[in-house]
Amino acid sequence: MSSKWTIIKNLGWAVSILVCLLAVAVGFVVASVNRYSGDGIVSSTELKSETVKNDDTVVQLTAGEAGGALLTLPETKDAGMEYIDKLTFLCDSSFVGVRDYGLLTGGTDTYQVWATDTGSLPIGSIMEKNIIYPSDGSEIAISDAAMIAKPPVLVICVGQDGLNNVDEASFKNSYTSLIQSIRNASPDTVIICCSITSVINNYTGADKLTTIMISDANDWIRDVCQNNGVYFAESGKSVGDGTGSVSTSYLSTNGKTLNSSGISQVLQYLREHALNLG
Repeated sequence: MSSKWTIIKNLGWAVSILVCLLAVAVGFVVASVNRYSGDGIVSSTELKSETVKNDDTVVQLTAGEAGGALLTLPETKDAGMEYIDKLTFLCDSSFVGVRDYGLLTGGTDTYQVWATDTGSLPIGSIMEKNIIYPSDGSEIAISDAAMIAKPPVLVICVGQDGLNNVDEASFKNSYTSLIQSIRNASPDTVIICCSITSVINNYTGADKLTTIMISDANDWIRDVCQNNGVYFAESGKSVGDGTGSVSTSYLSTNGKTLNSSGISQVLQYLREHALNLG
């Protein structure tokens, strides 16, 4: 009896082993036929984004990675003044008129504008400058203002002041340091960097700005934005005349600073290239 049971048990093991071998063989055949194409891998450098819906327009509210694709603002429907009310502006003299002309909801007493006491904010020394914190009038570093206010969106409009005193490397270093200091102080703040508005073709100011210098600087800002994963807005073109200079209807008499119409035009551009902030 025991001999018969042993034979049955050995046959069972043999069948089991045969089934396993067949399964392995089938696996090899399937693997060779369906070779892996790599389509399922997501690159570690791929932008991480959340798609949001704005009426008919899909807008990418994106957290970019350093060295990734340039983040730009696609055209949207007019988001209205309610959208502008959610923005904070860091300005040099080229755009500080957004406060001084009273173009925001708070008028000339708005809390939305960060600027120096003189309005000038040279790019080469921007990390050494203090801005007037609008809620209490104190002079504080830009990074400290970001740490305190933690603005949902900070629109940076700097680069024209002191442009003739810097080369490409120092411009990019200063601009990059500015972005990184703001991010360290307020990681959740979305940063939009605006292109610099140009000057008239025959501009003869003491700072010796030219349309070519402005164009080069805008390329540098674009590079900095791409390298740091922040938004680049071509807002400067909204007041251009198509030749690289600013339309005279948007300029003050000094030939480089935007008048109220010019600043309103830039605000309109931002309204029509809006992020969906909920």
